[in-house]
Amino acid sequence: PELYKEALNCEWIIEAPPGYPIKIIFDKFRTEVNYDVLEVRDGRFPSSPLIGSYQGTQVPQFLISTSNFLYLLFTSG
Repeated sequence: PELYKEALNCEWIIEAPPGYPIKIIFDKFRTEVNYDVLEVRDGRFPSSPLIGSYQGTQVPQFLISTSNFLYLLFTSG
C-alpha cells in the first residue's frame, strides 16, 4: 500500500454498461483505523444504499453491485 495525505476526500463513481454489475476485488487494503474510511454504495449517488464502510485491514475479498453503478468515497482524517 502507498502512503496518502491527511484530510483527503476522494469520490469515485464507477459505471459499467447497462445491465452489467460491477465487481471490486481487494488485493491490498490498509488504512488508519478510526481516521480513514472507504465507503462503498450500491448506485451512483452518495445517498445510494450502503454496501459497507471499511477501515484498517478489514475488507471483504470482493464486492458486487446490483446495478451498473458503484459510488466510492475515501476520507482520511
